[in-house]
Amino acid sequence: MDRKDKNKRKQKHKNGQKPEKKKNPERSATARHTDIKVESRKCSPLTPQTTRKGHIQGMLLRRRVQET
Repeated sequence: MDRKDKNKRKQKHKNGQKPEKKKNPERSATARHTDIKVESRKCSPLTPQTTRKGHIQGMLLRRRVQET
């Protein structure tokens, strides 16, 4: 088995037809740019962030919101 065959096989696999994906109208660009969609996408300040420092940050944020 030489390299040429292997490359050809890889290429064939890469260029294979993929099944058509059904597009979700909610995630289309036009929907994303409407105000309503943007509002629903934003996190509320109560959700804890899941970043590295985020766990604690989220808890602090939540505590701060409860105090006010």
